[in-house]
Amino acid sequence: MLLVITPEALRSRLVSSAWTYFYYEREKPLIPILRRSPGPTDRLNFMLASLRSIDFARVDTDEGEKEAALARLHHTLLQTYGSLSGIADDVPSSYRTPPVPGDSAITLDPGIVHVHPSMPVGTFVGWAQQAARRICILTTWTGLLASQPAIFHEALQRGCAVQILLLNPASPLARQRSLDIHLGTSTRFIDEQEVPRNIQTTIRQLADLHQEVDHLPGSMDLRLYDLLPSFSWFRCDERALIGFFPHSTRMTTFPMLEVQADSVLGRRFSQEFDAVWNHSTVIDFTPRSDARSIDESQPLAEPVSGRETEILQLIVAGWSNQEIADQLVVTLATVKKHINNLYSKLGVRSRTQAILRAHQLRLLQTNTPPSPL
Repeated sequence: MLLVITPEALRSRLVSSAWTYFYYEREKPLIPILRRSPGPTDRLNFMLASLRSIDFARVDTDEGEKEAALARLHHTLLQTYGSLSGIADDVPSSYRTPPVPGDSAITLDPGIVHVHPSMPVGTFVGWAQQAARRICILTTWTGLLASQPAIFHEALQRGCAVQILLLNPASPLARQRSLDIHLGTSTRFIDEQEVPRNIQTTIRQLADLHQEVDHLPGSMDLRLYDLLPSFSWFRCDERALIGFFPHSTRMTTFPMLEVQADSVLGRRFSQEFDAVWNHSTVIDFTPRSDARSIDESQPLAEPVSGRETEILQLIVAGWSNQEIADQLVVTLATVKKHINNLYSKLGVRSRTQAILRAHQLRLLQTNTPPSPL
């Protein structure tokens, strides 16, 4: 990882979480590049301070410094790749520094077919309409279920396996992503619940779809992840789109790479998808209670009260317990008590399961309450 150090980067929680995950958890090489010197109140992480950074701070005013800095970066990259067994030959040609005399390392085609300026919805829909085996999606949430629901229905009719990975709406990372997106806008109001709310909408749409296609030959599975992956993944059989989560903007407005799934990049990201999938929470569209299957058509043993229904609507809208308490002018303890009673009546243990179960029982009203102001 090349970590470009600026005062803004040092103050960014997203940048901090990205490089610490890459360096500490994945134990990958980290090369700091000093682009602008930190201010008097900015502090370098102690590990960053211990790493030797390449100074690019003066390249704008000194051509000699620019050439020297580029030479040091080139040398560092060659040293880094050369010190890792088996890595040098695997670096895609488009990611390598220009060849130098005597450099005989074998390079591989990364398999990039096309670079799209943003999410090519039409391209993915076309692939999905032809998919015969597998559709995989890893993203925060998706609007495809609202705009193109037929593609999933038809794919399941053809016997496709559909795997969808979404960010857990109850995860703190969902709110963090909301804040990150709004940092790139001019709006004064930051809606922390935008991302959790959109994820919950996608889950409800998947629950509807599951009821319609449960009898079809294909399979549809949903899982929720509780981490912040560095990429999004849209695959149909042997074709895939790779997107990234840029700071202060939406992923769908950022360039996406179209690749072959059996290429160098395709295989790498397929493995990453499988790793996230295997460590994510399985969502069962038919919740169980006391080890017994719940009959979706069977009424509840104890009906949901009006107050509990009101709270359920606010949960669906993405409101936190404190925001619900403020709206209803009750204590936080009262809200928690109502929610616990609601879980007990529905036979669930989480907000996501409660939303799905309530949707199955048609307890949700058509109009969803607005987000908390």
